[in-house]
Amino acid sequence: MSAQRLGEKGTRRIERATGVDILRAWANGGYVLSFVATAHRHGWFDKKTGEWGWDEKPSHYVSCAELFPEEMR
Repeated sequence: MSAQRLGEKGTRRIERATGVDILRAWANGGYVLSFVATAHRHGWFDKKTGEWGWDEKPSHYVSCAELFPEEMR
């Protein structure tokens, strides 16, 4: 299953739960969602338990090159 970009409502839900300014978020199927913060830090959020954390070795989406062109060169 491919990643599906979350809308504003889903992104705001993650922001409220984490206290982090979220730039974009994705669903990959299941309860664990992926997100990228405005500081270009990738994380995950479990919408069932409310747990979240930062990815130590993130997989960058194609949109990372669009959102953070200076960092992705």
